Parts: sequence; structure tokens; C-alpha cells
Amino acid sequence: MSFRESLERWRRSAPTLLQGRALGEPKLVRTAGELAHRWSGVAELPSMESIEELATRLRTALAAGQLDRVSDRDWGRAAFALWHGDAPLAAEARFLDFYLRRLEFYLTRPDRHRRRRDVRLLISAYLRAFASDLASIREVGALLARLVLIWDWPWAKRQRELPLFDPERGPAALAQACLSDDEPARVLAELGLEHLHGQGLVLMAQLVAVDNVEKALASGRAPDIRLERLLRWAVDAGGVAPKLRGPLADALLRPWLSRPVPDPLKARIQEFLLQHYGDPRTRPQRWTAASDEARQVFRKWLARVALAQFLEVIDRLALDRQWKYRRAFWTAYFDRDWVWDARVAFGPGGAQLARELFGPDAPFATLVRGGRKPIDRNHAVLVLRLGDLVIADWSHNGRCAIWREGDREAPSLLKPRYTSDDIDWSSADQSWAHAGAANYTWQNNVRGFIAERTGLALHQREFWI
Repeated sequence: MSFRESLERWRRSAPTLLQGRALGEPKLVRTAGELAHRWSGVAELPSMESIEELATRLRTALAAGQLDRVSDRDWGRAAFALWHGDAPLAAEARFLDFYLRRLEFYLTRPDRHRRRRDVRLLISAYLRAFASDLASIREVGALLARLVLIWDWPWAKRQRELPLFDPERGPAALAQACLSDDEPARVLAELGLEHLHGQGLVLMAQLVAVDNVEKALASGRAPDIRLERLLRWAVDAGGVAPKLRGPLADALLRPWLSRPVPDPLKARIQEFLLQHYGDPRTRPQRWTAASDEARQVFRKWLARVALAQFLEVIDRLALDRQWKYRRAFWTAYFDRDWVWDARVAFGPGGAQLARELFGPDAPFATLVRGGRKPIDRNHAVLVLRLGDLVIADWSHNGRCAIWREGDREAPSLLKPRYTSDDIDWSSADQSWAHAGAANYTWQNNVRGFIAERTGLALHQREFWI
């Protein structure tokens, strides 16, 4: 083969040869990135057992007056034990003073790189234990604000941009930074705080943001993009942090205790709470930190949801011609804001339709077999609290029944599943068939009973068709 032929052959094959695998990241670049990340973020905690052992050794040395005999290794890790336990070492003035003077020594040393690890561990402990009312936090923060500037590393840049080590200004500044970005998690990652969701300085900043949003909602100002950013910031892979659950629910719900909420805003808040908290009647453990006022508002919202679900599903199932009268009757009580809790339960057919209409997280219960009366797949029942009465309105040929609240036979609104025995109208104080709807016969009977027992008197014109 001639040289020219060889050259031509290579030319034809060159594109294929050059389409090989992309070059991997050079090892040096990868190593540099790993080292940069190592110094840029918060250090991981060792095991609780090792922290307890370390704290015990340091307390023993303090009691014996032998802090100068503590090993360099233990001093290097002492930050982990500073705020550990019910009687933290940081509260011991002699210990904290000795520890901080030891670290402050590095401000004047010519070899300033030897103990950067110790400072990073103290940063990590400070950020986790952060609380603006702790005197030790103020002392440690003041020293860190100077120490981090010794080295050319991410913490120096952050200190120049945000007062992270100032207990008074830090939370508000961090809250403002996070709510100024469409992705608050991205801000935390850039600050090396991505692993502190719901704790320490990040928690304090989240609480500041929650308080600001509640004040904005309570003042009647239209919510801006900060509300949506707060909702994104409040959730990580583990959901809403435990210490944030109560304040966040209060901020979203208490402003509406005595005034109406715009429908789009109500829908967004309701969707968020159902997804991340659940129905307070069936998942009360997720609502224990919320105030009674917040739970009361949300129960009323869910009561309105229950009525809407009940009527929408029954309308779709087209059971009979009386539903327009029931819709008007019960809606009149809801419009008066007299219903403070309600629950709807569907048989299999209605449950399937409700999931299709309202989504898999829709807050309804199901009717199941097991009671003395059979359950049809399209049966449904609306249970509500009105004054001191519990009322159940059954579909199909069922009846409207009323019990006194507290009656042992009265149906609960807390169950995820009901048999016909759980809502048995034969045990009620009074019950009515839905006869004479067009003439308002059963409606006036029920209306009169409710007014007599509760004083909540509805006028007939309020539910006229």
C-alpha cells in the first residue's frame, strides 16, 4: 500500500476513531473539587457514643483543673461536645474561656494552616447549636467572625457577604437571602448549609421567614412569591422538619381565623398541608405542634371540602332528583359558617370516582362491609358537626339522622373506614327520610330540630331552589 493510499484510508476512518469515549475528569481536578467541598460545608457528626465519651473526658479534666493536659486530638474535636447534653460544656465559663483562648492563639501564629480543621469543626458545631439567646453562641460567633478570615476559603467569603456568625442579625439575613432566590435550597448549598434543614441557624432563619409571611397574610397584603419559596424551603427529603411543623401551620392558617381567605390561596395552602401534614382527624400526631386555632381553621376548610366531594360525587353517580335540594340545604349551613367539622365516606364506587376527581390524597373515608346493613358500592354518607350536634346524611334510600355530641352512639369523624354500624341512623335521637323535598318537608323538619337544639335558626329562603 502506497503512502498516499494509507493517508486516504486514515482520513476516511478518522471521524470514527475520534468518536471515542469522552475524556473523564482529570484526577487532579476531581481531587481538588473534593478537597474544596471538604472545607466548604458543615462537618458530619461522629456517633453520639463517641461525643459522650469525649464530653466525659473533658468534664473530668475541667473538674480536676487539668485542661492543659487534654490531648491535642481531644481539643481538635472538642467542638462536637461544646453544646452536648443537658449541662453543656459551653455553659461552663472556665472551660469555654480556655477553649476559645486556645483557638484565638491562631490569630497571631505565623503557621496559620495547621488548625483550620479545628475551626471548621467549631463552625459546624456553632451552626448546629445556634440559638440567639445563648451567651456562649455570642462568644463563639464573635471569635469565628475573625478566625474565618485568616484563610482564603469559602467561609471567609461567606462572612464578608452574610453575618452568619452574628446571632442577632444572622437569621434574618439568611432568611432574606433564601427568600430572594427561586430555589432556597440552592442558596443553602452555596453557603455550605444544605445539611442543616430544620436545625440550628437554618431553623432560626426559617422561623424568621415563617413569622414574616404570617404577618404579611394577617395584614391582608396579597402574598407574593416569598410564600411559594417558603413552602419549597420548608420541605426536604424528610418532609417538614419537626420544629418547623407547628409554626408553619400556624402561619398558614391563623390569619384566616376570623376572615375569609382568597380561593386560590386557600387551595394552595390546603394542598400543601394535606400533602405534608395530612388530615388532622386521621393523622393527629402530625398536628400536635400546631395551635388549636390553626387546627380549627383547617377542620372548617376540610368540612367544606367534604361537602363539595359529597355533592360532586353524588351528582356524577346521578342517584336521584333530590340532590339539588340537599345541595342547597347543607350549603346554606356551610355558608353561615356554622359547620365546624365534616367528614364524607364513600363506598367503593364513590371512592374510586372521588380519587379520579380529587386526586389520591383527597381527605375522605371509605364505607366497608361488616355492619348489619349492607353497603352498596355507590353508597355515601356526609357526617358533620353543627353546634353540639352530630348529623349524618345518607345517600340512596338512607336517612338524615341527628345525635347529641358525646352520645356513645354518635358517629366519630376520625375514622378512615366505616361500617354501616358505625353510622347507624336507628340509634340516633331523631332521623328523617328525604320525603317531600320539593315541598321542603324534610328540610323544615331537620331545620326546626337543629334550631331548637342549638339556636342556629336558618330561614327557609336560604335554601329555596
